[in-house]
Amino acid sequence: MLSLGGAVSTLLKRLQTRLVLSGALLLGSAQAAPLEQLHLFVPGPAGSGWDTKAYAVGDALLATGLAQQVVYDRWEGAGGWRGLQKFLADDSLKNALMVQSSPLIYRPLTGTYLKGFRELAPLVVLSNEAEAVVVASHSPYQNIQQLVAALNANPMRHPVILGASKGSIDHFAAAMILKKAGVTQPKNLRFTFRRSDEEAVQALQSGFEGIVLFTGLGGLGEALASGEVRLLAVSTAQRIPGFDAPTLREQGVDLVFNNWRGFFARADLPADQRQTYTRALLQLSQTAHWHATLARHGWSPLVLSGDELLRFLEEEESKFAAILQDIDLL
Repeated sequence: MLSLGGAVSTLLKRLQTRLVLSGALLLGSAQAAPLEQLHLFVPGPAGSGWDTKAYAVGDALLATGLAQQVVYDRWEGAGGWRGLQKFLADDSLKNALMVQSSPLIYRPLTGTYLKGFRELAPLVVLSNEAEAVVVASHSPYQNIQQLVAALNANPMRHPVILGASKGSIDHFAAAMILKKAGVTQPKNLRFTFRRSDEEAVQALQSGFEGIVLFTGLGGLGEALASGEVRLLAVSTAQRIPGFDAPTLREQGVDLVFNNWRGFFARADLPADQRQTYTRALLQLSQTAHWHATLARHGWSPLVLSGDELLRFLEEEESKFAAILQDIDLL
């Protein structure tokens, strides 16, 4: 049987912050001319993790002068599959970049995506995001052990809220975390799915729709700042500066998990355009503005491109294939 803590954390320890500047993408000291226009495509709804990342990157490119204009498109449905289909088939998107993340790797393994990263041109990964375990500010639960005890006692009475759809990275992470934390009958867990973090926080606050929320940390800024919710745990190896929350490991759950996010082009995008977009994103990753964006959202830097990015995606595929066999939930 695979050790989830070992499978996830061993690889991630090897993937600490790296800046990949190879071959023709060496930046040197001079900044390239700004992009006249960048078209970013989000395969999910407003307020999703993909959406948050796309707008954060677009705003940062404008603020740093690396782009003159950024336009956005969204296409939601089927956990991102409809958006991926749209991106691959619609020629109005042939020069766009799509934001993507871990589901691009594991959903093809489960058969919920019929295509994956090999049908795209991977350009740059820019960050990792921790999974957050969140309760309402008035919740009686103070740690993971208390939460697990309630779920084991009556899973149907205590739903688990997710800030995304069935089979999403939040669903995947919740399955891993709760099983590793000691939920005895994960098949009996009752999940409630929401389209965005905002909707999920509202459901949690209601007190009727669930006792805990699993979602990416980056979309919780306003809810945490206002005191509407509090963090029970984060899935990183160490505590995240600026966020008052213990790690899972501090609470006896030997698991580290992060969701990377990056940008992909269509395979038919000319090589010179791929290079231009990649250069701009790599330059962005070095700016103080982007570092401040990472800190604000609780994201950690993970910068990958070129051959190293391809190797990373292949390693992720092997990792998720092993984990899927172990959790048997999605």
